[in-house]
Amino acid sequence: TPDNYLHAWYLDLLADKLEQVANGKIKRLIICVPPRSGKSLLTSVAFPAWVMGHNPTARIVTASYNQELASDLCNKQIDLMNRDFYKRAFNTRLSKRRCNAEYFATTKGGERIATSPGGTLTGRGGDIIILDDIIKPADAFSDTKRKNVNDWVEHTLYSRLNDKKTGSIIVVMQRVHEDDFVAHLLEKKGFEYIALPAIAIEDESFKLTDGRNVGRKIGEVLHPARDPIYILRELEKNMTPFHFST
Repeated sequence: TPDNYLHAWYLDLLADKLEQVANGKIKRLIICVPPRSGKSLLTSVAFPAWVMGHNPTARIVTASYNQELASDLCNKQIDLMNRDFYKRAFNTRLSKRRCNAEYFATTKGGERIATSPGGTLTGRGGDIIILDDIIKPADAFSDTKRKNVNDWVEHTLYSRLNDKKTGSIIVVMQRVHEDDFVAHLLEKKGFEYIALPAIAIEDESFKLTDGRNVGRKIGEVLHPARDPIYILRELEKNMTPFHFST
């Protein structure tokens, strides 16, 4: 809600990158930020609602590590698009004939499909595919489970882009293993990679489309209003180096 929203520079950066995806300037985007940084709300709820607001025929496929999470994010978009302020901003409306946590459509033929690894997508496709926490952190230690996720994305999900030349893929997650899904993708070419750790390990500087420069210095935290440095240092003391890094 507006009352507990705390803005930060990196949200402007991520919104700028997502808008470039919508405009076709970025086709492959990876966003890695710490947990509770607003990544899912921005990427898997607000962004697809914004895309459909501008283009009610847009088709979007979203996937998370299980159907419960995928459905929860889908429901949040439905709730957002039914809000009065959204209806004042956009003419896009949801179809009443089919609207549930796994699939909904607009009155103009746009749709969102919410699925998980192993889920069926027979006959379905998307202009934009969003992978949000596609692997559960606890599963990242299993070579077999990491491979299963990689194979499902490669052999099932990629083929579901409606247009392989113009379609876009967004991956948003926290890093969970040195050989996780992001590492798998970075072996390929064409992915823009935005990685923002809780505490900067180097100076970071980014230029937004509107000309503004945003970033932070080495040692600065990502969102001091939410996670000040003393909180993060306390977590660091009580966690293993691997889990804190994750």
